[in-house]
Parts: sequence; C-alpha cells; structure tokens
Amino acid sequence: MVKINERIRIYFQRQYDYYNKSRYGSYSGQMKPDIVIEQIDDKGILRTTILDPKYRVTHTGIREALVKMHAYKDAIVDKNMNRIVEKAYILVPDMPTDTGDSKYVKEQYKKDHGLGILIVSPGNDAGFDELLQSILL
Repeated sequence: MVKINERIRIYFQRQYDYYNKSRYGSYSGQMKPDIVIEQIDDKGILRTTILDPKYRVTHTGIREALVKMHAYKDAIVDKNMNRIVEKAYILVPDMPTDTGDSKYVKEQYKKDHGLGILIVSPGNDAGFDELLQSILL
C-alpha cells in the first residue's frame, strides 16, 4: 500500500475476500484487482477506482477485461452491501483501430458508465493527464 496522504491510498494486487458485516469485500468470491485507488472525499465517503493494465490489446482481451471491470464494480461492496467501486478502467498502451472497441475510449462513455479504456504509454502525456483527471476527485 502506498499512502499518498490522509485521504488517498494506492494498493497493488489488493485482495477482496468474501465480505461480512464487519468489513467490506466481494460478494462473488475473492477478487484481486491489479491497482486500487481509494480516496476519501470531503464528506468522508470512500471513492474507489480500479485500474487493470493490459499489454496485449486484442478485441477478445478487451472484452474479457471489460467483463472483469463490470464484476469489480458490481461485486466489491462495503459492510452494508453498498457498491464502493465508482470507476474501473483498463489501461492500454495503444488502441488498434480494427477491434471495434473505440467507444470505450470516448470520454462520454467513461463518464456515463464509470468504466472504459485509458490509453497510457511512455511519451503519451495526454493519456497520463487523462488518467489523473479520471481518477482524482
């Protein structure tokens, strides 16, 4: 765990076990997202973003990763069964044009659904800026 400040923590390979009434977790069984960013907003509410880097970008890989992002958003809950994952993004180094998945890169899609694809790679400052703006409160 990396503690940025009192309100922001970043976890790598955070494990969510089956939830119970005393802590949060997953009601679908154990889940272990690659990167979890937890932020406490001004009202004290936990806001969680999940990032899943993918290095091989294919249509099938994107579809499988999006299904996983949906599962994270739906299944990770607090002790009262409230969903805590607000945003879940796949991080890719580039986006092939022949996959038919370009809608997941569009800002409006990500805003409407809280999930999608962020293009982040060395030398792509715009992608990194979008990543930071997408995940920080």
